[in-house]
Amino acid sequence: MKIKRIIALLLITVTPLIAVTGCSEEKEPEQIIKGYKDSQVYSDNNENDKENFSKYIYEKGAEKKFAKSQDYEKVTAENKEDISGIFEDFQKWASISTFQDEYDIKPDIVTEGDYFCIVDSDLNNDNIGQRKSRTVYRQYTLYLYDTESHTLYYINHDIT
Repeated sequence: MKIKRIIALLLITVTPLIAVTGCSEEKEPEQIIKGYKDSQVYSDNNENDKENFSKYIYEKGAEKKFAKSQDYEKVTAENKEDISGIFEDFQKWASISTFQDEYDIKPDIVTEGDYFCIVDSDLNNDNIGQRKSRTVYRQYTLYLYDTESHTLYYINHDIT
């Protein structure tokens, strides 16, 4: 009888704790394909803007998962410049972030045959007072799977 009370007391005490800790975990975005063997996650949340970047390292052959995913498409000569432009913009923000020492992604990492997914982008062409049109990067989330290093790069920028 005493054992049943102890077990009941433990269940009453432990169950709410498990529920509370489970609620505090953030769920990974669906674009992060399961099966990576290592990850590095960095965030710089300021009052008005937010930058995040992560790296997810996969085993050789993971590109098959990205090729099958409906979220990803192949980098081509037509979209390579746009994707590189997002990395160039993020590099500027990363250089003044709390993770500036860890950020080592260069815009030339983007090559044809890689896989990418752009989510929540707010990129505008602005040519007011300019001779040449330029892209204004306000908000974007970009995933790029580099087939050479087997690394998924995630960058997120929001100044809206």
